[in-house]
Amino acid sequence: MATKQRGPGRPSFGERMRVPVRMAPEVYEALRVEARSRGVSMSQYLADLAAINLGLPEAVVPPADEEAISA
Repeated sequence: MATKQRGPGRPSFGERMRVPVRMAPEVYEALRVEARSRGVSMSQYLADLAAINLGLPEAVVPPADEEAISA
C-alpha cells in the first residue's frame, strides 16, 4: 500500500473505512494507554489489532520504529 503526502502532517495510509465502536471505559483506557506507549493513534492501534486477529498481517501499518504489535 503506497503512501502519498498531500500536505503537512502524516502521510496517508490509503483508503480507510470509519467504524464507530462502543466499549467499556476500562477497555477504552487500556487501549488508549497502549496506543500512546506505541506512539500510534488509538484508531491505528485498533485497526492493526483487528488485522492481526483476522489473519490479515499485510493490512498492518508498520510503526515508524518498526516495533511489531504482537497479539
